Amino acid sequence: MDFNQALELLENMLKERTDNGSYSWGKKQGNLSDRKTDFIYKIRSYSALLEKCQSENLDRPLTEYAKNRWLNFKSAQAIEAMFSQHHSVRKEADQYHQSIDFYINNINFDHKTSQFPRGFGHNLEYALKNKKEIIEWLYKNQSTERRMHFENRLFVILYDTKNKQHWKLKSDLRGIYTKITNYLDNFDQNALIALDQGLLKDGKPSNKIIYSDVIWYVK
Repeated sequence: MDFNQALELLENMLKERTDNGSYSWGKKQGNLSDRKTDFIYKIRSYSALLEKCQSENLDRPLTEYAKNRWLNFKSAQAIEAMFSQHHSVRKEADQYHQSIDFYINNINFDHKTSQFPRGFGHNLEYALKNKKEIIEWLYKNQSTERRMHFENRLFVILYDTKNKQHWKLKSDLRGIYTKITNYLDNFDQNALIALDQGLLKDGKPSNKIIYSDVIWYVK
């Protein structure tokens, strides 16, 4: 099975989640809920996930939490693989590295897929014209769990123009792959957004500059 076939298979699997139910977390994201649902990393299919939630006797809120974590993990895993398919990308050897997923022309990045943030306070048109502002917002409002950091990062931002169900695009893997490939084909390190790490972290200028960019998937 080649990469495109595997991607289509996984996309169909993830759509079993995005086509069923809402994106309600049920519980507040936190380390305790994460530990109780860490089995999601070993679950390959949506049907197996539902069976595992039932066998673990998870209540409904924690089941919703597990379903969303599984979707996010499988989608992020696939998107990381999309980057690694490109000739300009070298995958980080340490799969547990906290701030590096891959290198593009020897520049280290991790990646973060996010639905368009409601808390940003501006519409899509504004965000497209003010990329640095939304990047700064995303860094400052990132989750405080596990992979929180202020290092180089590429953001893949999803926007559903029809129904505003941005989260559902996490399963639209083949469309995202096309966007990522196009971005990498035209990658220009001089077009990256440069940010002062200290200003992002605590509002104090520093000598450390980090680099970021946004890949938009608007459908």
